[in-house]
Amino acid sequence: MTYEASNATELDARDVLSQTDAESSLTHAVLKSATRPWHDRTEAAVPWELGFSSESAYRELLLGWLRLIAPAEDAIQRCFPKRPAVLPEPGTMTSWLEQDLRILSEGSGRFEVPEEREPADFSLVRTPAMAAGCAYVLMGSMLGGRVLSRELSRRLNIQADTGGRYFSGLGTGTPQRWGDFVSWLNSTIVSAGDQQAAVEGAILTFERFLAVFCGRFHDRLLTILHRTS
Repeated sequence: MTYEASNATELDARDVLSQTDAESSLTHAVLKSATRPWHDRTEAAVPWELGFSSESAYRELLLGWLRLIAPAEDAIQRCFPKRPAVLPEPGTMTSWLEQDLRILSEGSGRFEVPEEREPADFSLVRTPAMAAGCAYVLMGSMLGGRVLSRELSRRLNIQADTGGRYFSGLGTGTPQRWGDFVSWLNSTIVSAGDQQAAVEGAILTFERFLAVFCGRFHDRLLTILHRTS
């Protein structure tokens, strides 16, 4: 399934946030409500069926993920020089992806994104509140990765130590970390202005996901599928 990323901007973050009571709502509830359209579009756009159809297709899926996670983690670190304890160490999620790609490529050393797969642009994430919104998307994807990890094992027999490290996240500790992150969001991002900035950071992150996983990426997976079938 494909989706034109340009459509994701049809609603302005300010307009969406105005539909919620930002002054009295907890930040997690505000983010969940305001970003729901982008979350649903992204979930529909990522080609999981194709991406889990073969090891080659799965490797391509990880390359797309790496284009997103590496610059997103850099942006979060840039905005939070002193890392909040609820967030993974800087570069952790990127290192998981690189580990998986090294295993699948049977290589060694640091894995580099091919030059034609430039990293997504997160330069507009410039404030701690926007970075919190970006982290909301990344931490949420880690939570969802638990289901994907089981599916990866079922379909391709790939486990955490054989190329599925990224989607295994923190294992059984993932739900607790998510809960800690939500508590941190609600206690740290409290003003209406910061909540709006967090919504903008989250929407920007979802839009970057859509831009990476639409169109040509979907076509590359189809090409891999036809080549290996």
